[in-house]
Amino acid sequence: MVIFVTGFHRAGTHSTAEYLAKKNGVPYIEEAKIGFTNYNKAVELCSLLPHGFVLQCPCLSCRSADLARLGKTIWMKRNETDLITAHKNAGIDNIAWMEMRAYRNRYPGDKIWDHLEYDGSTDVLHGFVGYFALLKKVKDYFCDKYFQQVVDVRYLEDQPFYNYESTLSKKKPLKEHEIKRLIRGFENARLCVDKAQSAS
Repeated sequence: MVIFVTGFHRAGTHSTAEYLAKKNGVPYIEEAKIGFTNYNKAVELCSLLPHGFVLQCPCLSCRSADLARLGKTIWMKRNETDLITAHKNAGIDNIAWMEMRAYRNRYPGDKIWDHLEYDGSTDVLHGFVGYFALLKKVKDYFCDKYFQQVVDVRYLEDQPFYNYESTLSKKKPLKEHEIKRLIRGFENARLCVDKAQSAS
């Protein structure tokens, strides 16, 4: 059994992949072991581990349609505020920038890019929190448009191992000014997505 667990960073891709690997008796592999955006290595794993594996690979989310041809593909989601809070607390802005660039390179002609305040850096939409709000909407947009029919969408909150009391977001919540930025970022991103959808 081959399973790819992709979707959003900080949405339980690691925990879900570990849980499924243990449940199915197959190896668990983190995306860092094969190179964060190395799709060819993911393909190679299918030959190297013919009895199956579970790969945690949110950085390959832009290749979800391709992954789904190789094995079962799960797209992890999470409550928006908790997701952005966990992103901020983890300090993974470099990965977020890498993901945005991967989507831009994979789908350069998509109408969404005509409507985003995005110049290739993380310094957009009033800083770091707004940037993650933008990335969240971009990934949701592409999931809905290109991947919805081929992935199994799951929410972290619905997983059997989920414990809200121990989450990073609960321990280090966003500050009031960051919540305002988050709301502003979500609103700006929503308008961009709406424009892109109406232009398609």
